[in-house]
Amino acid sequence: MTRRLTTALLAIATLPPLAGAQGLAYTPQSARYVVTSRIHTVQEVMGQKQEVDASYEQRLSLQATARSHGQLDVSLSLDTLAITQSMGMSPDVSKMIGTKFAGVIGTNGRIVSGSVTVPTGGDTLAPQANGLRTFLPILLEGAKVGGTWNDTVRADVVQPNGSKLKQLIVFTYTFAGDTAVNGTRALKVRYEANTALNGTGNMQGSDYSIEGKSKGVGIALLSSSGQYLGREGSEESNLTVTVEAQGLVIPITQTSAVRIALLK
Repeated sequence: MTRRLTTALLAIATLPPLAGAQGLAYTPQSARYVVTSRIHTVQEVMGQKQEVDASYEQRLSLQATARSHGQLDVSLSLDTLAITQSMGMSPDVSKMIGTKFAGVIGTNGRIVSGSVTVPTGGDTLAPQANGLRTFLPILLEGAKVGGTWNDTVRADVVQPNGSKLKQLIVFTYTFAGDTAVNGTRALKVRYEANTALNGTGNMQGSDYSIEGKSKGVGIALLSSSGQYLGREGSEESNLTVTVEAQGLVIPITQTSAVRIALLK
């Protein structure tokens, strides 16, 4: 069992909740985004080191319209998706194109109701589907510059290679004040995301288990008018894959960078 066990574990890194200035809230808006990720994976199998690079590019469309009780009807759809990797065949993710989240959120970004739908053959637990559920940061009224707070997210994810993972992500945030993005005033929030994950899979007829931890850091941005402007971040993961039937313990490290940018 010498082939690489995993593709990149997180196609869309989970977005952290975001602090806003007092009274800040989402308003009706229409926007498109490009999400790019670069992931470098190193694993050692039976004394042989393997290195794989993968890249992801996605384009998303967001529509948010006002409704009663200070809420918004939201639609977020995956318009394009491309994945390439330096070793082996890239996973076929074409069936995920057209995946859509539709629902109701509060003006703070929290989901009131809603669901993800996928085209025929897609998976609602795929990383791309999970990314739609958590794409919009959650606003927190009354945050002050320098203030910190925490949040916890749990998620079940099925990777393109079939691995079924459970994730527990603990975020720590610091409201870092104002900045400017293309001449637009924006709120800047630094975040740290610590993830514990475990799961199972099967490769070439052999069952395996996987567990590990990761740490991500970055900055998310929101305009003073309530529009999400994007984020930049990086993450480092240390994982262990155990194939009990073959007596294999495989260490895996991953480093990744993600950028979400508003398209004009």
